[in-house]
Amino acid sequence: MAGIGGSVRVVSVTGAVLIVDGAGKIAHASDPFCRVTGFEAQDLVGQPMRSLGLDQRLAGELTPGTSAGEIKTRNGQMLAVSLRVQAATINGAVAQIITIVNATPSQPLSGPVFYDVATQGGDRSALAAPALGMIAGALRTGGRVAFAKMRLDRLQDVNQTVGYEIGDAILHEAIERIRDLAPPDAMVARLATNQFSLVAQVGGMRPEVDALAQGIHQALSEPYRVRGATYRLPASVGVAVFPVHGSDLVELEHASDLALREARQRGGDRIELFSTAFHDRLGRELRLDRALTEAQRRDEFDVHYQPVMNLEDESLLAAEALLRWNHSELGRVSPAEFIPRAEATGLILPIGNWVLHRAFRDAKNWETLKKDPPRVGVNLSAIQFGQDNLVQTIEDALSDTKLAPERVDIELTEHSLAGDPVTRNEAIAKLRSMGLTVSIDDFGTGYSSLSQLVDCPVDRLKIDQSFVSGLVHNQQSVTIVRTIIEMARSLNLDLAAEGTERKEQIDFLRDAGCSHAQGHYFYPALPVMDFKALLGG
Repeated sequence: MAGIGGSVRVVSVTGAVLIVDGAGKIAHASDPFCRVTGFEAQDLVGQPMRSLGLDQRLAGELTPGTSAGEIKTRNGQMLAVSLRVQAATINGAVAQIITIVNATPSQPLSGPVFYDVATQGGDRSALAAPALGMIAGALRTGGRVAFAKMRLDRLQDVNQTVGYEIGDAILHEAIERIRDLAPPDAMVARLATNQFSLVAQVGGMRPEVDALAQGIHQALSEPYRVRGATYRLPASVGVAVFPVHGSDLVELEHASDLALREARQRGGDRIELFSTAFHDRLGRELRLDRALTEAQRRDEFDVHYQPVMNLEDESLLAAEALLRWNHSELGRVSPAEFIPRAEATGLILPIGNWVLHRAFRDAKNWETLKKDPPRVGVNLSAIQFGQDNLVQTIEDALSDTKLAPERVDIELTEHSLAGDPVTRNEAIAKLRSMGLTVSIDDFGTGYSSLSQLVDCPVDRLKIDQSFVSGLVHNQQSVTIVRTIIEMARSLNLDLAAEGTERKEQIDFLRDAGCSHAQGHYFYPALPVMDFKALLGG
């Protein structure tokens, strides 16, 4: 798509190609060409070029090179076009390949200005003038200007499963939907492959901004029908408003970017209006990212161990290794906050390797304190689990610490199971062949299904604490936990419950057939010296 200024709409021309045979008849019309002209391919194939209503400049025989003139769309509108003509030989026959280089309506249309930054090398300079014009208008009238950013969250999934041609058709439809709902004096832009922008004047009241954002979200979330198939893509929308969230373009663009980022981080398929909390959160994340790079060198990490108990006799069976971080300035940082940052920056790999060695070394030391020492459970992130050298990394940690693999339980998140099932199952089988056991941690909150579990060669499920916390007063939690227990029993899997805090939870789990549990009812996560003392050391 080409970007232009003024009030003229740009017509999408990327990939708009005709193949014309030696007799001057159309042999092939690409989907983008059909979208530009409004014709169906079957209406054009076999027809002479003059069926496109070529003006006199193009009515004669087209020769290799470039030409300019007009063609008529199906609805009768004339398009000013530039064509590139190439001679070709196809299946031994002479032909011509005709590509529309650009196209604009011969008569400017009323409607929003449209720019395609994605095809202009990322140059956003053309966006400034109309946006500044709207801000100037708002200053005169006391109105406001909405800066909205939108994204089709799963377009890449479509591209990778059914092809980029389908994805391009969805993109084209998404752009048309945005332009159709945009006010006549608005500006619409495609900023990246699947990210768009709309800048529009709105009144001084919040409901007008909300209505615009909701309209965008609803329009983009409607099903897309391409070649007889229906595709539903969630859309994220972030909105900033002049002068509430910024007084110049830089501030407003940044604010709308942060709002879109927040919508995506909160799971997508939602609208977020900018808040200063988004900026504060991003600042903290950047600070955490910098601090994480130094944490290992400064010896700020520690590992605590939470006992896993046998519910039959309340004996100690194992301990889950839990990473802790005490920063010199930030203080104790929650794993729920820093683990996602470690994953986002790639630091989870060196940190995870450190945890493996530390936990294995501690578990080896327990052998001097107890005749039958507990097993140790170590969590792997989905990123660690996806590494090609995972088995070698664990083997190296076992070799360095002299710990027997039979004393190790590898705990995987359900997110780790979401990839290719063959690759996933092969990796789990390799871990088990080493003598390790494999558990699915926080079961019930992620991606697992019964069909996945039937094929997935794990040893144990760990019921997520969000379900355990509802026992025994929340009937939905009771039903879910009973279902998980029955499912584990039918698949011959061990079962543990996380987050047990009350005696009635323990009694329920024991009676329902759950064999293991961990949580504050028994012990919190203990520093290594406290855990050693529990073992008698």
